[in-house]
Amino acid sequence: MRRVYAVAACALALMSSACTGGGHDDPAPAPTTPPSRPVQRLRPGTHVEVTAVVSRVYGTHAFVVEDADLPPTGQLVVSDAPVTVLAPELVTLSGLVEQLDQAALRRYGVGDSALAVVVVASAVRDYPAESPTS
Repeated sequence: MRRVYAVAACALALMSSACTGGGHDDPAPAPTTPPSRPVQRLRPGTHVEVTAVVSRVYGTHAFVVEDADLPPTGQLVVSDAPVTVLAPELVTLSGLVEQLDQAALRRYGVGDSALAVVVVASAVRDYPAESPTS
């Protein structure tokens, strides 16, 4: 019975020292690197549905969207059908991810990239920003 009391006393001492930090006032360690933001890597051949903000428009067949889950430079979106979107509208789009070469990108009005992973949109729904006069 004395062993039970001795073990219980030791357990109680360990628990109280663990709860109080063992008498040490050590500060939490500082992170060595800033936390990285999540980046969604889109892979060719994948069907996606994305809701994001339009950041750049290349004309009626190409635009760039930005979101925390997308690459820091944004995601290029192209469409065979003309699409009218403006920055900074919110859009929801669906389509197939493809890798296009410079010639294909020029067809969509994008000429500043030699090779790009893009979303070829099959549907785009925009949510126009309300005008300040309405």
